Amino acid sequence: MEDESKLAYKFLLKVSKKQKHKRFNEFLSNSEVISLNSRTNDLTLDLFLIKTIISQQVSTKAARSIWLKTYEYIKNSSNWSEEQLRQTGLSRPKASYIFDILQNKELRPLTTKKILEMPESDIDSYFLNIRGVGPWTLCSLKMFYLCSADVFIYGDLAINKACESFFLDLGAVKEYAPFRTYLCLYLWASLNQT
Repeated sequence: MEDESKLAYKFLLKVSKKQKHKRFNEFLSNSEVISLNSRTNDLTLDLFLIKTIISQQVSTKAARSIWLKTYEYIKNSSNWSEEQLRQTGLSRPKASYIFDILQNKELRPLTTKKILEMPESDIDSYFLNIRGVGPWTLCSLKMFYLCSADVFIYGDLAINKACESFFLDLGAVKEYAPFRTYLCLYLWASLNQT
C-alpha cells in the first residue's frame, strides 16, 4: 500500500489542477514528496507542548536557541522555578505557562494512543484549557505530535503569506481536505525557496 505522504502529494496535485491553482500546482510539480513522519519527534507530550509554546511568535532561530537552553535546564533539574525558566530567555508569560506544564501531573500518562481515543471536541477543550495553549499550539500538536493528516493551521503568519501567493482566498484550503496538514507542509516549504 502506498504511504500517506505519496497519496497526499498526488491528491494535492490533483486538487490544485482541478481548482485551477496554477502557481501552487507548478510549485508542487517541482517539489519533492514531503513526509509528515519525518517531521515528528520523540519528545514526551509535556516537552512537545513546551517546545511549541517557546516557538510561538518568535523566529525559528530564536525559538531553537531558547528551546535548547530551556530543555537543558528542565533535563538537569527537578526543582524548577519560573525565575530560572526566565533565565533561559523566556518571557514572563511563557515561563509561567511552561512552569504550569511541568507541574501538570495529568499530562505525563497521556499517550498518543489515549489522546487519539478521545473525541475531537474533548481533545480541543482539554488542551485549550492549558494556559499557554491556544489554537495555533493545538493545531501544531495535532499535526506533529498526533500526526493528523487533515489540520490547517489558521493564523500562522507564514501559512497566510504562502496562501496569498497561491490562492485568491483562504476558503480555497477546504478543497484540500483530507490532507490539509500536508498542504501546510508544502506551503511552508514554498517560503524556503530561494
